[in-house]
This record gives sequence, C-alpha cells and structure tokens, in this order.
Amino acid sequence: MSRFLPPRILTAAVLVAAIVAASVSPLSLKLAMIGLVLLLCWREWLRMAGLAGTVARSSWILLFALALAVPVAVPPPNPVSYAVMALGVAWWALAIVLLRGSYGSIGNSAVLGCGLLGMAPAWLAVLAILGAGRGDLLVLLLVLVGAADTGAFVFGKLLGRRQLAPVLSGGKTVEGAAGGLVMATLAGFAASFYLQQSALFWTFGGLAVGVLAMLGDLTVSMFKRRAGLKDSGRMLPGHGGMLDRMDSSIATAPLLGLLVFQPVGWLPL
Repeated sequence: MSRFLPPRILTAAVLVAAIVAASVSPLSLKLAMIGLVLLLCWREWLRMAGLAGTVARSSWILLFALALAVPVAVPPPNPVSYAVMALGVAWWALAIVLLRGSYGSIGNSAVLGCGLLGMAPAWLAVLAILGAGRGDLLVLLLVLVGAADTGAFVFGKLLGRRQLAPVLSGGKTVEGAAGGLVMATLAGFAASFYLQQSALFWTFGGLAVGVLAMLGDLTVSMFKRRAGLKDSGRMLPGHGGMLDRMDSSIATAPLLGLLVFQPVGWLPL
C-alpha cells in the first residue's frame, strides 16, 4: 500500500485514527495516551538538549513521567496550575524574541529547562480541559492548529515568496504564515457555531491560536537548529518526530486551558 500512498499521507491517516480513538475513550485512557505523546515529545527534546547517553536520557524520561503523575493526583484548577499555564503562554509567545539572537550559546541545562517550561503547562491544560468535561475542546484545538498548518502549507506553496525566518526554517514564508492565520481565524469563527458561543470571541480566539502555533513551531525550529537537527526525530515517516507534529499543539494548549479555568468568566462552558 505504501507504494501507492506517500508515507506522509499514511502517517497522517494513522494519527487521525488515533485522535478519533482517543476522543471516544474513557478518561483514564485519554490521559494515558496524551501522557505518552508528551513523553515521546520530551524524549525528542532531550535529544535537542544533547543528552545522548541512554542512562541519562532514560533517567530524565522517568523523572518527567513521575512529574506528569503529580497533578493527576491533585488535578487543576488551582492557583498554581493557573499561574503555570499563564507562564507557559508567555514563554511560547516570547521565547523566539528573547532567544533568537543567542540560542546558539544556550547550555544544555537551559534547553532542558525550556522544555519543561514548554510542556508542563500543556499537561496542566489537558487536565483542566478534561476535568471540566470538555474533551471536545481538545479536538477543537487540534482542528484550529491543523487549519493554521494547512493554510501555511497551501498558501506558502502557491504564493510564498518572502522567507519568514530563513535562519531558523527556510521553508516558511511570510505569505504562508499569513495564510495560516487566515485559516485559523476562519476555523475559530466556524467553531463558534458548533460551540454556540460568541462568534467574535472565537474568531479572535482562532487568530490567537494561529499566532501561538506559529511561534511554537519557530521556537522548536530554533532549538533544532541549535542542535544541528533537521527533525526532532524519525518516529513518524514523512513527518519527522512526534515533537515536529505536536509542537504547535503543545504551545497552544495552555491558552485554551486558561479559558477552561475561567479566572474572570471569559467563556461560559
């Protein structure tokens, strides 16, 4: 079958099937599947941080797995979780600006810290969203991120002329980025009808997700460039590593988690 369908399409089909299976699974299985995805992403982040030894890498993976289990026992919402998610949004929004000129000189320990700062808020967001009984919002997040990625790819291929960040990712263009933001915004507008909530809110929400997804992707590209890697891994044929596929979703999950926490009653759930 792979002789007729490119590996990229086959891998995408498997990923979509996994998402569908997760969406109809019991809560415990959902958490296990999402936790596994984060562990795989963390494993690839360790590679970007230069941890080549099996023992060192295995130790960090075990520590990360234990860290994921802690908030499950005391799930959000709580003030600490809310603060961590807000910090995560700020990190993904500003990392590329703060580190772009000096990422080559960042030490491995700092890269590890950046990985924790990027992934821990996403896990708390997942717990908050699922704890609120709104697993459909996680699917919505993937749709918004997918719309941004698809728009960037199509518009970039058709209209791309000016490189967006040639040093970090030569394949991304200004036109592609603009197309991705347009598609994410339209997807947010469409989502408002499914959610039966403010069209204006979700239109801007889709735009915000699109912006953060793009920044998250560029931030991971920055760390890959630092490590001399084209892809974060080779787990997904035609796509690279798990982190290559999930970086934008990890970056944007805390933003959705903030809405689930309802600190100021932004969104009636």
